[in-house]
Amino acid sequence: MRADPVVGIQAEPCGDNMLRWKARIQGPEGSPYEGGCFELDIDMSSKYPLEPPKVKFRTPIFHPNVSGRGDICLDVLKSQWSPALSLQKILLSLSSLLTDPNFADPLNAVASNLYSKNRSNYDAKCREMTRQHAMSAGKSVPEPTSGKKRNFDTLSGENLVSSQESSPGNRTAQAKAKVKAKAKAAVKAKAKAKGKAKAKAGARARSA
Repeated sequence: MRADPVVGIQAEPCGDNMLRWKARIQGPEGSPYEGGCFELDIDMSSKYPLEPPKVKFRTPIFHPNVSGRGDICLDVLKSQWSPALSLQKILLSLSSLLTDPNFADPLNAVASNLYSKNRSNYDAKCREMTRQHAMSAGKSVPEPTSGKKRNFDTLSGENLVSSQESSPGNRTAQAKAKVKAKAKAAVKAKAKAKGKAKAKAGARARSA
């Protein structure tokens, strides 16, 4: 994977498990979520990237396309999913969703109805939830760096496999597997040599 920093977005794997990630999105400027930092959980099944990852908001948010449990209604996580999509593109799509909700497919009916009936009250409710849950001390997305936390822009397909193989836990397992394989090969070679020697001794005995 290559690092390609994006302002306002951060993601990193949970330890050595490359199928579980945690992410943070900064509330977009000009939106009622501005100033907030929203945490998300990303879980990928063994069928990823053939199947989309499951992404949920951990931070409570008032939004037409996000349920009270944090479930998200976003086309790229469902019908418009493509194995070519990276985690970075998914998070960018979520950031855009905060600015432009999709009212054609709402998941939070209360938020959707409030938006259509009274936009100012809707914005006020969004800002209130953001202040309560996304502006606590220490919550912010740091400036982009080229470190491990930013290496998620091309995580899809073969890159995920190579990342899993390169993790410390997997490197240790691979090293142990190699040692076992060498030991088995040595035992087989020894047994084969012993068999040949026995066969030669038997042949000499018969010819004597």
